[in-house]
Amino acid sequence: MIIKGINILIAGGGTGGHLFPAFAIGKRLEKEGANVFYIGSMHGIEKNYKEELKDKLYLLNIKGINRNISLKSLLNNLMFPFRFVISYIKSIIIIRKIKPKIIIGTGGYSSGLPLLVGILFNIKSIIHEQNSYPGITTRFLSKKVNQVFISYNNIKDNIVGSNYLFTGNPVRDNLIKISKNDACNQMKINPAKKNYIYIRW
Repeated sequence: MIIKGINILIAGGGTGGHLFPAFAIGKRLEKEGANVFYIGSMHGIEKNYKEELKDKLYLLNIKGINRNISLKSLLNNLMFPFRFVISYIKSIIIIRKIKPKIIIGTGGYSSGLPLLVGILFNIKSIIHEQNSYPGITTRFLSKKVNQVFISYNNIKDNIVGSNYLFTGNPVRDNLIKISKNDACNQMKINPAKKNYIYIRW
């Protein structure tokens, strides 16, 4: 498919695990000549890129469901249906404005709504799943989108349909490549020994 000059919308965010693959995909598509736009949540880390991306980034007032028990979580969950409807309508308005030929979802609670709108309008819709176990968006929409790109082969056992393609995880160009030995030397770690990292929350 020739993508030079076409508009592509990439939906996803909330966390870096969904946002940075979206940026990596977007940068590559821009190199091929596509016009790339992003859509995410005003409550995710993508909001920090609004000044940089300007009119290339659209933000929805959508949050995920809270699973912990608290008054704040209860209020957030009660607001979810209203946020969902408003954000769905806003997604329709944005997509009609951009007129993308392709919508790519990279996961997170902000990716499902644009994908649903894309399916409604018969726009070619794609999911990229970065995890070894598919997220809610992938599990729910895998049968409805045109293609699911997977990063681990075992994920195909947990998605509906056979429209998957193994691509691996996209990596940003600005990441510094370093060998295992160089990394161990910098961190003063013996590469011949097993090393364990303990994270204190």
